[in-house]
Amino acid sequence: MNLNRVFATQKRLRNPAQLPALVEAVGHGAPFPPVLLAELEDGTVYIQDGHHRCLAFVLAGRTSLNWGEYVLLPVDHLRPLRGKLMDQEVIERLLDS
Repeated sequence: MNLNRVFATQKRLRNPAQLPALVEAVGHGAPFPPVLLAELEDGTVYIQDGHHRCLAFVLAGRTSLNWGEYVLLPVDHLRPLRGKLMDQEVIERLLDS
């Protein structure tokens, strides 16, 4: 899943202090529970669960999630979208505690 397609739905991370350890773990190839992504009928994809994990992948230099690192769920309802995950402005806002 190309992370350029994925929208964040949180204004800020609940615990940004977790990120350094998560980024390091991503760099070492540590396994994580899959990120839950939701896909609307029009192809819009957003994070349902896993903002910390998704951002850790981005900060570790990844631009996509591999098969098994995410579950894509079809949904018919839209959550408020806070911008695309890979946008610098969104990253900064998520990290703002």
